[in-house]
Amino acid sequence: MKRLIAFLLTGLLIAASLGAQTSVWEISRDGKILYLGGSLHILREEDYPLPAAFDRALERADIAVFEADIGEMETPEFAEKMMYEMILPEEDTLYDLLSPETFEQLALLCESFEIPIDQLIYFKPPLVTNILTLFQMESAGLDAPGVDLYVFAAAEMEEKQLGYLESTDFQIDLLANEGMGFEDEYISSFIAEWDTALDDTFSLLSAWETGDGKAVDSMLRKMYQQSPQSYETMIAERNRNWLPLIEEYLNGEETAFVVVGLAHMYGPDGLLAELNSLGYHIRQAR
Repeated sequence: MKRLIAFLLTGLLIAASLGAQTSVWEISRDGKILYLGGSLHILREEDYPLPAAFDRALERADIAVFEADIGEMETPEFAEKMMYEMILPEEDTLYDLLSPETFEQLALLCESFEIPIDQLIYFKPPLVTNILTLFQMESAGLDAPGVDLYVFAAAEMEEKQLGYLESTDFQIDLLANEGMGFEDEYISSFIAEWDTALDDTFSLLSAWETGDGKAVDSMLRKMYQQSPQSYETMIAERNRNWLPLIEEYLNGEETAFVVVGLAHMYGPDGLLAELNSLGYHIRQAR
């Protein structure tokens, strides 16, 4: 489940026909409209072009809104800050924080990608798991920019206004502190799910393509059962923080296209359920 969390956050399709459902929704009430797009943050080259609903939503929008400033995330300053926050406290190493069995399993997994474990022992578990996740995804052809990066680049090219739901510092802090205090459980869970992780990833890709909420609901339930603390921090709490900001865009004079991770759409704590409970009309966009 740590793999799925990392994929959904970082921080991860097949082009649909014009008549197919997609992961873009039109939210409306009292004549006000907002477009809400579910994103995966990494794709395959063959998954382009994206479903036309994404381009149409951006064309109709005056402002494109993202989880955080994607442009800032591509700067050397951001990378330097992220790496600094990912370093363990001076007195700690992964060798000290993990059980001998977990450390040995992690070392073997790193060795399979020709990554010396000694190069990683001073870093926090989320950086280690994300490095391994990216290597595995790349080996499966998942190495193309994701939906959010595509929409961000298109919005900049079209000189749209840009907005953000949280700061890049918040996202760094969120990822850097994931698993702290229960490092062995975090890494051992990641390793236990390694063999099925790609199946989960491709199931999520399929759900994104078809707008299949049931598949994502199932993954969210599994995440909640196995990692309730991560579910609360990564999904539910952020949804609650974003909701009033999304309502501000909904009630503003300009039309917004809000693009966030697909996992934030579904489940009882999802944005779609919350917006529905507030009386907004929701339909899948075409």
